[in-house]
Amino acid sequence: MKLESEDLVCILERYVSDEQSYYRANPGSGFWRWGWVQQRERLAAVAEWCASKCEGSIVEIGCQEGLTTKLLGAVARKHNRRVIAVDSWIPGTSGCEGGEYEKFLANIELYQDIIEVLRLPSDDVRVSNRLVNEQLCFAYVDALHTTVACAQDIRIVSHASCIAVDDILWDGAVLVAYMESFRARSHVRHPYCREGYLLGVQ
Repeated sequence: MKLESEDLVCILERYVSDEQSYYRANPGSGFWRWGWVQQRERLAAVAEWCASKCEGSIVEIGCQEGLTTKLLGAVARKHNRRVIAVDSWIPGTSGCEGGEYEKFLANIELYQDIIEVLRLPSDDVRVSNRLVNEQLCFAYVDALHTTVACAQDIRIVSHASCIAVDDILWDGAVLVAYMESFRARSHVRHPYCREGYLLGVQ
């Protein structure tokens, strides 16, 4: 089923009131914090919308402590789907300092039966081999913040019905990778969301 951008905008609008209040109260906040207040709940709501409309699993690339993963797990449980979680959890990469993997496992404990963990860098060929034939209803990309790495992550989930790409508001390298995907997909950006969305399948 085709996902309509107008429906996505309506979902995003429901999850930006706290963002607006936060920035009115904290006008000097760093721009990198823009759009983070309701982000996890917003991503889960979009994943829920996708799972209700389209077949396939949910994939998250870049999981850290699993705070978003467990919300995606709840969506997957409700719709009888699976989550594929991809992260290397190597200290010194993507904000990992050590101990994140253990926190991730604790956070996803209730959903471990439906979460497949690929403890690998997203550019490892085993990740692309695993995902290439997997039907995906929703993908969330939040791994290495370089144009090449982000573009590669988007490419390996390019068959997902909807892709959310994090940090496009403050990271120019990620924004370039996101914009390079416009040729093949429609896109939705909201001024109070730090992530952008790509709809449609190549």
